[in-house]
Amino acid sequence: MVTGINGTFFTFECAAIHNKRCYFVDFDDSMLYSFGLLDGDLRAELPILGRKGTRLFSSMVIVDGIAYLFPFNADKIYRIDLEDKTTEAIDFSLPKEYEKSAFAKFFASYRYKNKIYALGAAWPVILEYNTVSGRVKVFSDLGKDLLKYTVDTEEDSFFCKGCIEENKLYVPYCKGNVLVEISLEDQTYVLHEITGTKDGFSCAFVENGNIWMTSRRGCRAYYSDCKFSDYK
Repeated sequence: MVTGINGTFFTFECAAIHNKRCYFVDFDDSMLYSFGLLDGDLRAELPILGRKGTRLFSSMVIVDGIAYLFPFNADKIYRIDLEDKTTEAIDFSLPKEYEKSAFAKFFASYRYKNKIYALGAAWPVILEYNTVSGRVKVFSDLGKDLLKYTVDTEEDSFFCKGCIEENKLYVPYCKGNVLVEISLEDQTYVLHEITGTKDGFSCAFVENGNIWMTSRRGCRAYYSDCKFSDYK
């Protein structure tokens, strides 16, 4: 939470750091703000959309002075040049069976080389955006393979937060007991079943050669070595 320009408060989850400033979009607005990490100087950088809205964007990645914002309730990806303050709206398309979903389009996003990967929330998809070519790809094969691991059909979200370690993207499944491991060099994937739980998983991170996961429900944490020989 940050004290606003007019004395109110900002809350945000869509944020990234660049040149000792934290850039963010307020939870209930579509304005891009930033504050200095050393002096706390708060600035209104530019409006992204011509309207307000709740939780329009869920994540931001900054590459070479360009901010890429991924939609939660907004309809498009946005590319913002932080130097000249220009914006570009980027369309993306989905398989027909997913197009009717309107809320919670994506949660977290992660950079690997010149590409950014956004995790689908309302759909079991991974979006790949190439920052050099501008090409957008959507990987949607996960849905059919995840079905047999689903233990909570009332859970709304498919994915929430994962992590990248070396050339692997690790994505825990919110609806069930599996962790998706994706090779970012060839887009092949492996599903690792986590037995003994029906809580689903919210996030994952790697530390000291171990991968840690927090449960979606149940207030538990699990970890394994990255060879997935055992879970604790």
